Amino acid sequence: MKIIKSGVLIAFCALFAFIGLSFNKTKQDDNNVHTNYVGIKNSIEEVYNQSDLVVTGNVKESYSYKIGNMIFTNYKIAIDETIKTKYDGFKDEIEVVQSGGRYEGQERVFKEIKPLEIGNTYLFLLNKTWPEKTNNNFFTPYGAFQGVIDFKIDKTAKMTKDEKKIVKGFNKANKIEEKLINKDLNKMLKELK
Repeated sequence: MKIIKSGVLIAFCALFAFIGLSFNKTKQDDNNVHTNYVGIKNSIEEVYNQSDLVVTGNVKESYSYKIGNMIFTNYKIAIDETIKTKYDGFKDEIEVVQSGGRYEGQERVFKEIKPLEIGNTYLFLLNKTWPEKTNNNFFTPYGAFQGVIDFKIDKTAKMTKDEKKIVKGFNKANKIEEKLINKDLNKMLKELK
C-alpha cells in the first residue's frame, strides 16, 4: 500500500512539475530572452485608459543595472507634454524602465522591447513601476512595450501646439503602433480624452 501511495504522490508531483513548466512561457538562449507578455491589449483606447501617465517626451540619457540575473535600462525622459496623469509632480523629467540592456559586458535582449534612441521623442503610455513608492519618478511602458509609440513632426504643417505628429513605427512587435502608422497622433489623442 505504501508503494502505491508513493507512486501516486510521485505521479502527482511529476504532473504538477509538467504543468508548471508548460505555463512558463519565458525561455532564454544566450543573451536573447523570448517571452509572452501578459496584459497585451488590442487597441490604443485600452492602453490609454489603463495607463497612469501619458506624455510625449525626449530621451536624454540612459543607464543600465542588474537585479539578480535580469538587466534593466532606465531612460531619462524630458517631458514635452503631459496628456494624462494620475500623479502630481512629474512636470519636467521621468525615468522609463525597460527590461534588457547591456551591463558590465553582459547583454539581455528582448525581441519585443526595442531600446529607445537618445534624442528621439516618443509618446509614452506608462504605469508607475513601484506604485507603493510615491516619491519616485520611475515608470514602465504599458505591456512592457505597447506603451511606446514613435512619431515624427510633419514639417509641412505649421509649427503650433496642434502640429501634426505622424506615427512612424519603430517596433514591429507592437501591433498597437502598427495600427497607427501614418496617422496623426494629436487627432487620435483628442479622440481619446
